Amino acid sequence: MNSGDHKEYTHVFLGCGTERFPLYESQVLGLLSILASRNVRPLHILFEGGTRPRQETVQRLRNWNALGFSLILPYSKAVTALSRKAVASSLASWILRNLNIRGRHPEIEKVLLHCRNEPATLWGISIAAELSSLARRAGVQLIVRVLFDNRGLRTEEVKELNPRAIATNAAHIASKWWVSERVSAYSFVTGAMADHYLSHGYRDNIPSIIVPTCVNGSDYSHCNIPWNDREFDLVYCGSTWGWQGVDRVLNLLMKMDADHSIRALALVDEPEVVQQRADQLGLHNLRIKRLPAEHVPAALSQCRIGLLFRDSSLLNQVAAPTKLGEYLAAGLKVAYTGDIGSVKDLLASDSNAEQWLVNLSDLDSHELIDVISRELDSSPPEGEIWKYFTWEHHLHKYSELF
Repeated sequence: MNSGDHKEYTHVFLGCGTERFPLYESQVLGLLSILASRNVRPLHILFEGGTRPRQETVQRLRNWNALGFSLILPYSKAVTALSRKAVASSLASWILRNLNIRGRHPEIEKVLLHCRNEPATLWGISIAAELSSLARRAGVQLIVRVLFDNRGLRTEEVKELNPRAIATNAAHIASKWWVSERVSAYSFVTGAMADHYLSHGYRDNIPSIIVPTCVNGSDYSHCNIPWNDREFDLVYCGSTWGWQGVDRVLNLLMKMDADHSIRALALVDEPEVVQQRADQLGLHNLRIKRLPAEHVPAALSQCRIGLLFRDSSLLNQVAAPTKLGEYLAAGLKVAYTGDIGSVKDLLASDSNAEQWLVNLSDLDSHELIDVISRELDSSPPEGEIWKYFTWEHHLHKYSELF
């Protein structure tokens, strides 16, 4: 694919479900934008949950179309339950029409079906079969590859994060979803995730790449506020779910609030819940906000250290938290706990990473406060290690897969 004698793959992105659409949008739009800027025309198929697409989703997709992307919303639970083959055939026809290849390109056409998760991969496999069949009937030479982009373990089937259950789940996906025999390549978010899945049911003899949860660099281009001019010392950005460590963060802020003039910010999806907990703890120097996704980069750029508290469960050992890339892209140091997969990958890939990452694991409360206080008093870090979490840094890997 890197040779001038070979045509690039047309990148067709398949996504399923939009419960967390702003996050999906920020990650997918970044990849599609870069592909389009390099004259590799991307296509996008989004399987919206439910029986009819939500108005918010429709409007956002129209905005994408204005940028030159081709998008459709074909999904309804009733239709897909009725005939997967018919829907897959319709989507394959749509892809061929958008390739617009009849009589124009004598060389072999190439299509990469980039499947965001397990349901999308099942669709990708079905669409690939229909694409190949339609191409043969149309007399088109077509190479189709299916990339299973595995973003994370499915916690609802993990059964309290039991390692044996997770291993069983991986093998289950490999067989039930036809992944083991029918995909052309894998993409994992961390090296630990690749090791885990390839040792529990996924084939280790096909290509695989590591691409972490990425951010859009353009969203953070304005995040250049001088270190000492920032309004907040610490920030927690996340949900109120227990596994994200919000209670531990609040307890830390309470202890620091007593003896230190700490200015803290919490960007959360349920501010009233966090406010109630903060009031119970007597926290006074914590500002709590809920912001639209597009306003988060500017808010983060007003902070100096981002808090990323996780435990060392298998779920986190293979994870690439979105907030890690977002904190770094906004120019924050990251104080973290737990054995986080993308932290290990970043430390292994960049010698400057240590000045940006502050490991608070295994520290008692007094040690933890001392470390954070020293980091706040230290010089701002240098370098652009956040670029590890951009599509630009990893895009070449897709080209080198086949």
